[in-house]
Amino acid sequence: LSQVMMSFHSKMPINIALIKYIGKVKPSKYGLNQALHPCLSYTLQDLYTEVALHYAPEHSQDVLLMHPKAPKLAHKDRVRFVDHLAFVKEYMQFDGYFTIDSFNNFPFSAGLASSASSFAALTDCAVNAIESIHNTSASDKLTTLEKAQLSRFGSGSACRSFFGPFCTW
Repeated sequence: LSQVMMSFHSKMPINIALIKYIGKVKPSKYGLNQALHPCLSYTLQDLYTEVALHYAPEHSQDVLLMHPKAPKLAHKDRVRFVDHLAFVKEYMQFDGYFTIDSFNNFPFSAGLASSASSFAALTDCAVNAIESIHNTSASDKLTTLEKAQLSRFGSGSACRSFFGPFCTW
């Protein structure tokens, strides 16, 4: 692999539950989040989370940068985000490292699905980055549905950000 800095970006819109699911199915041993009852959501394309991954072959771990525009996250939330990247990398059989930069273009804690769009953007960006670094053929790339399902391991609602404007989960 080249030592040249490679950067990858993904934007994923927030989604608002119009008919909210109530409860989750007990997660499988792999931690897949699944709604107990169906829900209907609306995806807002103009409000999004953007994630940038910078391939860092010289690093020995992933590093989450705190974007100047990003709100302060609790330690457990930062760990959860980086752990999801580790999960995607393991799923994709990738052992390299990234620096991660993420921000929302909407206010934090405004009742909008910021964690859902964040996990969707991280999943999409990581899959695209790894497929690019591995030079994956078009026929072997994950589909949008497969990426959406993978994002549910981080946040069940994340799968809704891949589809729109209306989506059921």
